[in-house]
Amino acid sequence: MVASFADGDENAVIFSAITGQSHLVDSAVIDFLDVLPSNVFMSEQAILDACGEDTKDEQKVLLTHYITDIINNLLAHEIISCSE
Repeated sequence: MVASFADGDENAVIFSAITGQSHLVDSAVIDFLDVLPSNVFMSEQAILDACGEDTKDEQKVLLTHYITDIINNLLAHEIISCSE
């Protein structure tokens, strides 16, 4: 995952090798994602729980949107399937 920031911007454009697409994500979320081990699967709830008490609700919402975006892209590329 590669993040690039514009000067003075609180958002980052992330290129995800997993999805092959760029995503606009709040820089505070990037700071949190950088500490996650890339080879460990964590459920969305586990990631949100790991955010800590000082994480703002807006950051959790942005993180949820980012995770959802990745999942939707993986589904669209048929890398993963959805069991109903």
